[in-house]
Amino acid sequence: MDALVNQLQAVTLASQATASEEQTFLNNLLLNNVIHEALFSYLTPMEFLRLAKTCCRANVVVQSYVKRAFNINRFLLRFFSDPLAFRSLQARTGTLVSGSSTLQFFDRTFYPDSDLDLYLSMEAIERVAQWLIGPAGYTFTAHERQAASLDEALAAIRFPPTTDVVAMAAAEHPVYGSRGIRGVFTFTKPAEDATAPILKVQCIVAKLSPMRLILDFHSTCVMNLISYEKAYCLYPRATVHEHLSLMTTARPSRGHPAALAKYESRGFGILSFVGPHDPDFPIGARYIGDPQCWTIPLSLEGIEVDWPVNGASAPLTQDPVAASSWRLYERNLRHERRMAISSRIEASEFLYHIYTCASEEVTHFAQQLLFQEYGLDMRSYARRYGTNVQERRYYDQKFIEYVILYYRLCDAGRYSL
Repeated sequence: MDALVNQLQAVTLASQATASEEQTFLNNLLLNNVIHEALFSYLTPMEFLRLAKTCCRANVVVQSYVKRAFNINRFLLRFFSDPLAFRSLQARTGTLVSGSSTLQFFDRTFYPDSDLDLYLSMEAIERVAQWLIGPAGYTFTAHERQAASLDEALAAIRFPPTTDVVAMAAAEHPVYGSRGIRGVFTFTKPAEDATAPILKVQCIVAKLSPMRLILDFHSTCVMNLISYEKAYCLYPRATVHEHLSLMTTARPSRGHPAALAKYESRGFGILSFVGPHDPDFPIGARYIGDPQCWTIPLSLEGIEVDWPVNGASAPLTQDPVAASSWRLYERNLRHERRMAISSRIEASEFLYHIYTCASEEVTHFAQQLLFQEYGLDMRSYARRYGTNVQERRYYDQKFIEYVILYYRLCDAGRYSL
């Protein structure tokens, strides 16, 4: 009997030792962040997100890596000493980060000479500009055909813009031409490292909707954006897995060929046409944050959110860009077949922001619900610019809620975009 007890104790001790060794292996190897950084640097996001689906332990490892690799505050720290203050400004103004810097965020790459592009509305530019030259420590740097004074440059683009202002904007930012922008404002400051390039932040002011301007980019690889609450990659399979970019602008500007050549030199294959069932570029209507998007929720810790437009309006609980949608379609030209993106603008005297939607059906659904609830004729646009902003009640929060509800009903097969 004693011999049997001794054998059982020996087996128990051996089992405990084995369990301890397995735990040590897990801690030193499988849960080692240094190893993850090295391993995942060879994987595309699609590959390590697939790995996360294999088991619970792999999912924990991948999610931990995603939090470290896609840390928005660390990403913004290159340009702003207080990234939380900048993101609070985004929440207050609807400012979006896009362009090459956002591509770097998703692609985990770094272009030393790249700047930070901010896309914003006419209503937001003055507040953002004052923050940049104030707490952020930047200096306004006028381009050749722009007034040297920031106040004068801002005054020149106030509604209605003049032809000369539009031409100046196009000259400063030829990649986008003159169709979608009202003005471009550049702010610079020396980097902390004296050997590094000067830091540059460019504010691109939209004539209508900042999202509409992003959808008018030369090709899909730069159709990525960061709001205060989420980061969106609109064509992730093509952009960060295949490194492909589809030309989608119906009317290319004179700067588009140079922009396409730049991204081709960075390893992107440039396409002008795709078939109807290409998984990289789904044909038809899409909405931001849909299953084809790669959406990264961002930590809101330390961010001042839920800003109202004024004391008479409900605060926004999400960024206005959450109501956006668009359509990718085939455009038949006389001698060639091309792809293009279309969208329509929704503006009303009862909406503070201007929205970009794929079809009239989207906005009609929201308009009907707002009429039923508040008796509003959302088609009224006449007094949008003739009323004191601080006195008017705006219904953006409800409009965004109803548009997002429509998208969910589309997913459920009740409606179609």
